[in-house]
Formats: sequence, C-alpha cells, structure tokens
Amino acid sequence: MPAVAARRRMLRDTDPSVAHLPARREQLVLGLVVVVSAILTVVPDPHWISLRP
Repeated sequence: MPAVAARRRMLRDTDPSVAHLPARREQLVLGLVVVVSAILTVVPDPHWISLRP
C-alpha cells in the first residue's frame, strides 16, 4: 500500500524533491531488507555451534 501512496503523491505534487520522498524511503527500506536477508543467510545457525563437543 505505501507504493500506491507514493505513486499518487509523485503524480500529484509539483515539487519533485518533495514528491519523491515516500518512494525514496520505500527504496531504502527494501534495500535494508535485502541486506539483512543476505546477512541472515550467511550467518551459521547458532544451534550447531552449541552442539560441538
């Protein structure tokens, strides 16, 4: 739903710097989600570490 609101705001507002703020925020959040997902796929499972003799 935020993407729809950002698109409407970009079409409605005349000042491009203000109109693109919601889209830039969404892009930042999606980028952070990708980075966190990539990190979590590389980090070993802590359960395996605790089972080592």
